[in-house]
Amino acid sequence: MSGVAIVQSSSTNYVTSGLIDVITWPFTLPNTAGNIGLAWITSDDAGGLSVSNPVTDSQGNIWEEFPGIQLNTQFSLIYICPTLKTGVNVVKVSGCIPSGTGAPNLVLMEIQPPPCPIGSTAIHGFVGTVDNTQVSPQLNLFTNYNLNQGPFYHSLFVALYNNSDGFTATTRTWSAALDSEAIAGNLITQFVQATGHNTGAISFCVVPYPFSGNNSGFNYSPSTPLLNPAENLVIGVLISTQM
Repeated sequence: MSGVAIVQSSSTNYVTSGLIDVITWPFTLPNTAGNIGLAWITSDDAGGLSVSNPVTDSQGNIWEEFPGIQLNTQFSLIYICPTLKTGVNVVKVSGCIPSGTGAPNLVLMEIQPPPCPIGSTAIHGFVGTVDNTQVSPQLNLFTNYNLNQGPFYHSLFVALYNNSDGFTATTRTWSAALDSEAIAGNLITQFVQATGHNTGAISFCVVPYPFSGNNSGFNYSPSTPLLNPAENLVIGVLISTQM
């Protein structure tokens, strides 16, 4: 296995799966012990979730908040469970403030790391950058490579929330734009908000050691009108593994 593998992903929103400020949504398949859980929550309204520790699940896993973007009128947040427990699992996101367009939105993912010795998997969070023709989050990587172990991989997950309703009012579709040194990667999933033009997409890109950067982003269609930089929220998670 080169880097990580995507086991499953699914998405929903408040208008579909929300009640009394809580979104409830199951993983499609039972989780496997030791895999990584990712919950990505976005909205075009309010500055975040109104409670502390908003992500919980029926297995009692611990979900940790990673760097995100919280503005007065929109937000994009990622929560990670570093080691899922085995079994059927239902995730709850509390403290939701419903928007007039059906947000917040929720994407769930289960990620399988390669078989690694203890201590050979690291998870980092970052907030990316945007421009109006190509969204290209970049993280200059630093590695602690152990020659006594196997290959080293950086798997970059990039999550883009496009709040088009307040700007270009255009519903976009997305495709992954991978680093030139990528050995694997793809668009994992994308969604259109319940009403309006807002969309979201998440991709991953795997780059091996010794390359010291991982540049991954998105292409979009239609290409006109050009994106307004203010309508994009881009965040990400880097999972580094040595087999």
